[in-house]
Amino acid sequence: MNTRSHYMVCLLFTVLVVSSCSTIPDWRDVTVSPLTNIREDGIDNPVLEATDVTDVVDANFVADPFLFYEDGVWYMFFEVGKRYHEGGTHWGRIGLATSHDGTRWTYDRIVLDEIALDATGMPIAANSLHHSYPQVIKHNGIYYMITESYRQHQIRFFQADSFPYEWRLVFNIAECGFGPEVYPRQCFDTDVTGDGEPDVGNVDPSIFRFNGKWWLYGSKGRNGYLYHSNRLLGDWQEHDNNPVVPDSAFKARAGGRVIVYDNDRVIRIAQEYRERYGQRVRAFDVITLTDSEYLETEILEGASFCTDGGVFCEVGTPDTCNDAVTPCEDREDIWNLCGMHQLDAWWTGEHWLLVTDGYKCLGGRDNWSIGMFISGPPAARIREPFMEKEREPGPIRPDTRIERDADSEGTIQRQVSPDLSR
Repeated sequence: MNTRSHYMVCLLFTVLVVSSCSTIPDWRDVTVSPLTNIREDGIDNPVLEATDVTDVVDANFVADPFLFYEDGVWYMFFEVGKRYHEGGTHWGRIGLATSHDGTRWTYDRIVLDEIALDATGMPIAANSLHHSYPQVIKHNGIYYMITESYRQHQIRFFQADSFPYEWRLVFNIAECGFGPEVYPRQCFDTDVTGDGEPDVGNVDPSIFRFNGKWWLYGSKGRNGYLYHSNRLLGDWQEHDNNPVVPDSAFKARAGGRVIVYDNDRVIRIAQEYRERYGQRVRAFDVITLTDSEYLETEILEGASFCTDGGVFCEVGTPDTCNDAVTPCEDREDIWNLCGMHQLDAWWTGEHWLLVTDGYKCLGGRDNWSIGMFISGPPAARIREPFMEKEREPGPIRPDTRIERDADSEGTIQRQVSPDLSR
């Protein structure tokens, strides 16, 4: 079924339950926090390293992992980085690994590569695009991948022609006056410094759906920016109070998927890099989120999400975690001892799976690999069956409310289950 036909089917069932006209992941009915009782539970970390990559010769690292689950298969999309000469800038491609249990992974292949090489095997900078931070979602039955291409001052939106292997560019958020006019794009004037040149491009763009709209975090230098839109592929607007996180190496830069759960509670993952790149990640509870207002506070409720020294510290304050860190030189064999800048989470129906990258002290600045953790209690309270891909249409019960979402093509209604805990 083509995209237009699929959308017409969605419209025909606007008074019914149609999850194929929704967004995956959707964890609003999950009440369990992903930031409690974090553990390895026998997982053999790291689950993926640069040496597992078979189709990029001498890949230096793997990082920026994101999860997706469908039809009994776990997918992990991540950056495969390579430096083509000592001390040079690294170039990123998007790799894929798969798993049947979410903890043991097999590398598959590169699925997105826009690096042009010359006859000597070196990148042709003018004809190449760096890709990293590959967040994958499914909306209205269509798979999308949003990547960072900050060197080209772009946030690129790809659509899968054949999931998970074939991706086609369909939209581009770019910066006005910079780079080629590629594909349908929307540009922002980002000359904040007023020097006549565009500022550095947004890094680590994190997209999520909240309150019937699309939202996207990005960061430039020490400032965090927020954008919103009624349509996934167009009409993005800057937040009225940008930068919403000003001048902070402590929390401005995004560090993974924005987690929306428990009746629209929003958790933003941030990367701290005060002392070094990828020092640790932290979590922030978004208290207020509108077109004109933004307020967040660091989560300290039993699981202060402070990560450093190869451990997750569930303590009262981040400073306590910092004091407990074992110096790098004492435990050089730990895969994530000296850094971490990315976390993604996915609800399994019983617990959360967390995927992170980690930096080992030995091996230089590129020694990044990927590991898995489990969080949440063994028996979690949920109100929906595990990972329903597409629910069959059914009648609306009297105790169910209807919400309308502004969407890319019009208005779609969805049925929202009542709170069964009341």
